[in-house]
Amino acid sequence: MKVSEKGVKPESNVYFHTPGEESLRLFLYPICCGHFFCDGNYLVERDNYDSFLLFFVIRGEGFAESGGHRTALSENDAVLLDCYRNHRYGTESGWEILWTHFDGVMARGYFESAAPRLGCTALTPRDPHNIRSPLRKIYDQFHETGAVNDTLNNKYIMDMLTEFMLRRGPVADGSRTVIPEDLLAYIAENIARPLTLDELAGRASLSRYYFSRLFKHETGYTPHKYVLAARINAAKFYLKSSRLSIKEISASCGFANEGVFCTAFKRIVGITPMAYRNRMMTNL
Repeated sequence: MKVSEKGVKPESNVYFHTPGEESLRLFLYPICCGHFFCDGNYLVERDNYDSFLLFFVIRGEGFAESGGHRTALSENDAVLLDCYRNHRYGTESGWEILWTHFDGVMARGYFESAAPRLGCTALTPRDPHNIRSPLRKIYDQFHETGAVNDTLNNKYIMDMLTEFMLRRGPVADGSRTVIPEDLLAYIAENIARPLTLDELAGRASLSRYYFSRLFKHETGYTPHKYVLAARINAAKFYLKSSRLSIKEISASCGFANEGVFCTAFKRIVGITPMAYRNRMMTNL
């Protein structure tokens, strides 16, 4: 579908989509998508447009702005924008962009995970193909085949949001992301050991205070609660899949003694370890 919009060149196309009931209930789905070639007069300025926007700069330069935060953009940059709030984007010199507006029941949660406390986030992907290719696949369904598959489109949008989550920028106070996956794996592999705050902070080369604050920001748990949750999850596995005694499971999961384990398990799970084991055995 051709575009009649200031700054958009004639070779550009836009397509609109109405998702089915299943997609509305389950998926992230495109609302519209396009491939735009723009001159220096292209500017979008809205109070709101009920959706989120993903776009990729194929060539040229421009900007995106939300909540007073302006981000300069150039070739191979990708943008994730909350269009439910006031926003602006455009170019003063011309650009070519691939884009899709999307929404869905989980869209807000995914956006806030990928772009915490900001209405707009931009990145230069490690591999531009990781953003450009899914956007192209969404667009080509409309432009070339006319056969739109919302299940595939959900996957393509999720793939792009995952790229943003993996490359999530600094937190609001300028702190860097410092909790790597290998530290969480280290906790999982060493739950039988004491795992002190000093040890974990040391592995991240941070002070106790700074490590605790960033750990909570990035995982949603304090270090103590995360370690405890890892121990309880491991205990659930042993209770369901082994014949180890409660005492043996307690020791294998790093609890000081059987009493401490049983108290913590009941407080978090709501029943005793033995009652949990019996329930799981009954459900087999």
